[in-house]
Amino acid sequence: IRTHFEIPQLAYVYGYVGRINADKGINELITAFRSMLQKDDSIFLMLVGMYDDSNAINSNLYQWARESGRVFFTGNVPSNEVYKYMAAFDVLVHPTYREGFGKVLQEAMGMSLPIITTNIPGPSEVVEEGKSGILVEARNAVALENAMYMLKKSPKLCNQLGSEARKQAELYYDRKIMLENILLDMDSLVRKDQKINV
Repeated sequence: IRTHFEIPQLAYVYGYVGRINADKGINELITAFRSMLQKDDSIFLMLVGMYDDSNAINSNLYQWARESGRVFFTGNVPSNEVYKYMAAFDVLVHPTYREGFGKVLQEAMGMSLPIITTNIPGPSEVVEEGKSGILVEARNAVALENAMYMLKKSPKLCNQLGSEARKQAELYYDRKIMLENILLDMDSLVRKDQKINV
């Protein structure tokens, strides 16, 4: 993937996977990246996913990103190829405003990627602050940039977070384990419902 996009193998790549829209925090991500790029020219940003113009990002930021030569919009990729793109990332950045029980986060954890995401319901239930990733305030480009900078400057921390993320994925997010937990939860709800209706 790096070769395809002509990204040097030793460059530092921040990656995002999902719809490219404002509610996913893409304005803040591009803002944070642009600010970092002024201090460090060894970084790149890869945005993997479809551009969503129903909730479009800031047009000036989008234009800057397209012209920067450092931000790549891949468009939609087949779900079975997402891992190839994640393999090109050094860090997954997922600064969403709202999210469910994020599959992308679980996939990144399975890839041993350190994660930066937002401290909101959903992501904060998947990623454990300081253990399997970094949680930042939503809609806060400065906090996001600080977290991005911190991980870039600390390979040891990146390795620790990625390693712990992988362990957490194996323990909780293996498909068989998740299906068993869903079944247990449903059984519990059925039993509660039966007690109420007796």
